[in-house]
Amino acid sequence: MEPTVAQWNAKYVNVAYAALGEISPNVRSITLDWHEGKWVIKVVLQEEDLEEIERIQEDIFTDVEASDGESNIQGMVETNAGPHDFPDPPTRVIYWRREL
Repeated sequence: MEPTVAQWNAKYVNVAYAALGEISPNVRSITLDWHEGKWVIKVVLQEEDLEEIERIQEDIFTDVEASDGESNIQGMVETNAGPHDFPDPPTRVIYWRREL
């Protein structure tokens, strides 16, 4: 079953709140999506940084899961230094670094 607008909004706020202190110059984007019955939080980094990936997993993914009391959350961290396209709806953008 697809989430309601209220559920999308609540999850968006939870992810944004968890990500507040975690956005570094290396973070290109943070998005929220619903795929096959799971919330998917995707963080794209400019360069691979294992310490930063570990911090993201602990501070963003774990915080969102704990605050919601849900286990249907999938966290993904990708490294992409190439072209980075803005996602299509229904994906929600939490953070998108402005590329010059």
